[in-house]
Amino acid sequence: MVYPTTKRNNASNSKQSSKQQDRDRGDLVISRFDSLAHKWGPENNDKEVHQISLIKDSILRLHSSILPQLRDQIRTLSEALDPEYLLKHPHSKMEFIMEVQSDLNRTLDQLVPATHIAFSKPRKLCTEQTNDYHLGECKSYRLGSAENYLSIRLQSQFMEFCRSAGTLINRLNLSTKPNDGVPHVALVKENLLQKANASSALNSIDLAIHWFIRPELDLVQTSWGPDQCGLNHELEKLLRINKPPIIFELIGYQFDSKPRHESFLKLGKSALPLLKLTKLFFNKFSVQAMNGKKLPHFTTMSSYQLFILHDLPGKIHFEVSQITEALGGAKVHGEMIYSEQLKEALQLLETYFQAGSNLINLYCVSIIPDTLSQNYYRDWLATWNTLFSIAISNLLEACRIFEAERSDAIGRR
Repeated sequence: MVYPTTKRNNASNSKQSSKQQDRDRGDLVISRFDSLAHKWGPENNDKEVHQISLIKDSILRLHSSILPQLRDQIRTLSEALDPEYLLKHPHSKMEFIMEVQSDLNRTLDQLVPATHIAFSKPRKLCTEQTNDYHLGECKSYRLGSAENYLSIRLQSQFMEFCRSAGTLINRLNLSTKPNDGVPHVALVKENLLQKANASSALNSIDLAIHWFIRPELDLVQTSWGPDQCGLNHELEKLLRINKPPIIFELIGYQFDSKPRHESFLKLGKSALPLLKLTKLFFNKFSVQAMNGKKLPHFTTMSSYQLFILHDLPGKIHFEVSQITEALGGAKVHGEMIYSEQLKEALQLLETYFQAGSNLINLYCVSIIPDTLSQNYYRDWLATWNTLFSIAISNLLEACRIFEAERSDAIGRR
């Protein structure tokens, strides 16, 4: 005969044994996360792969199978690490996590050598002498950014994901390792950190794939977005500067924001065509404007030339901000205190746009399959360059008149 007390003791022992098994399993899961994190470490192999065919094959395997597998496995693990489900079903969830860890381990076995081959060619600092136009999809411009997202950002994010996953399991008391008895708030914070690390890793995977598979010109154009927004902001700033003067009263005193010289209004308005033409240039050759044109995967431009186009809106944005700053100073002070800044910015704008439009004309327009479209874009560029030169001349002339009137006003005092 089994007494009730004995039954209770057996049930209690069984429950304790089950908890111990779950914690032992948790130790194994944490250990595996630690091994996975260190499996993908910095490469010590400095052997360069010279066969372009091997590099192309590795790139293909990375974006078509290895990285999508890695993305799915990280997402699956992140979902499986939900604290609520882990605590409700620790046995089945730990078993499932270990299965995914095994799959992830096999993926890393493919990922590590593939990334080594894909990024084995040293990417030297791009200069005018960088002549890699013949490398097609293996140019420094493409692989340098892909490597940044994959072998630098993702590698670090993956290690953090594994670390936070192990810490989360430990703080759920699902391992034999001691923890600091953290309160619920700290547990929630650790869970959010794990999800954030997973989200960052998934984003880096998507960006690496983007740099592998998108056409070269598409990569250039999509990089323009932030600075295009910046140019819109500068145009809005100029429109505010050109607003009519405001007169208001405060406790019997009258304040007048009217510029000291009416010629400022002419000066400010003369800059509007320049900024509108600048905005129009990037809108015309943006992804949205040219998405009806089938772009080849790569061009005959070198990485150095591609970076000229890549960096063009950033340089233009900076010089335009110098112009709006100079005009804002002229309105406030009633004189061109930043005259040299404005003139230098105009000169650099002309230089940058000349280089950019030449590359677009030579390498981008020529790859459009439709001859009529080629002629249209060439004619458009020629017209735009003429209008841009006129806009610069008009602004310089307005600046000269503004300074002359300021000198005359001082002379009459």
